[in-house]
Amino acid sequence: MRKFQTYSNLNYQNVKLDFLTEMRFNDFIVNNTNIKIQEFEYRKTALEKDIITSSYLPKISVYGTYGYEDNSMYTKDDDYYNYGLKLSIPIDYNSNKNKEISQIKRKISNDTLTQIKRNEESFYNSSIKIIAFINKKIININQTILRYKNLYTSVNALYERSLKTIDDVSICNDNTKKLCNKSISTLP
Repeated sequence: MRKFQTYSNLNYQNVKLDFLTEMRFNDFIVNNTNIKIQEFEYRKTALEKDIITSSYLPKISVYGTYGYEDNSMYTKDDDYYNYGLKLSIPIDYNSNKNKEISQIKRKISNDTLTQIKRNEESFYNSSIKIIAFINKKIININQTILRYKNLYTSVNALYERSLKTIDDVSICNDNTKKLCNKSISTLP
């Protein structure tokens, strides 16, 4: 309550927070940005692995050219054609190392994704437990406040029948107010 008062002049009991509802676990996991980011990172490492692997594959290309030459006055104009196949085989002594590094990056990314999912699941479960604890605490505080109000009402009724003094009523009233304020201030 005190923390709320530092941020707002409104009464905390009149504030409605309809947009803060409990989210189901599946919705939390599916819409979690940390998990989505790591899933994209995992997909990126998979693509990088494929790119590195493909860069060491042999390449075959077909080429062809057509041209016209006018060399001199004494020779006839010539058309020429050039066709062929070209085979390129990359030879790199680091190819196996690069492929292994890309596989290791992919495994690390997968392990990181698994760990982030565990962390988010743990965060969700602990948040639900904290909310349940706070709800139970609110119920207990409301029950305690009701008991003290009933006690104050009964002491006040006894005072009206001259069975209690005004000091008893004021002590009961002060204790009820203190308990209500203390109980409310202990809420997070």
